[in-house]
Amino acid sequence: MDNVSPRRLTHQHPSDVTKLLGSLRDRGLLHKSGSGRSARYGLGQLGTSKNGALTHQAPAATPHAKPASIEDRETSIEDRETSIEDRETSIEGTESEGAAILWQELENIALPARIRRRLDPQVRDSILIDLCARTPLSLQQLATLMTRSTAYVREALEQLLKEQRIGFLYPQQPRHPRQRYKALPASS
Repeated sequence: MDNVSPRRLTHQHPSDVTKLLGSLRDRGLLHKSGSGRSARYGLGQLGTSKNGALTHQAPAATPHAKPASIEDRETSIEDRETSIEDRETSIEGTESEGAAILWQELENIALPARIRRRLDPQVRDSILIDLCARTPLSLQQLATLMTRSTAYVREALEQLLKEQRIGFLYPQQPRHPRQRYKALPASS
């Protein structure tokens, strides 16, 4: 696949598609052959371990990092990837079709954050509030949905907490191990 195919499907700017493909490549989901206009992307390499389980070779942490041995860099897909059912269970506590639908709705709400590298603070705040209005979510869940770092999301949440636009699920215990954020009703 080249850069043009995802552009036609998503109607995104060429540089946004290039960044998205690069991100998928960096995560090991795609491999790149060629460069510039002749760059092509294919599925990342999957291999088998000694016990026959599918494995995925993780990319190095930094380009200047000391190369690790293949045994150090391989992790099983089961260990590395969180299934939709696992994410749904953490949202609602049950594995159900309703949880799958809810997660899909949350992903749709967060779509602008995933396709744009830079977000206007008002758009970011609106997305966070909309997500938390749908169901209480943890910092990690919000970061995953928006494909942002937890530090980035935490900073935005702290501002929204000060403005009382969102609140804690457990307000008496801000550091509760299962703390979630929920949207507060708009004050008139």
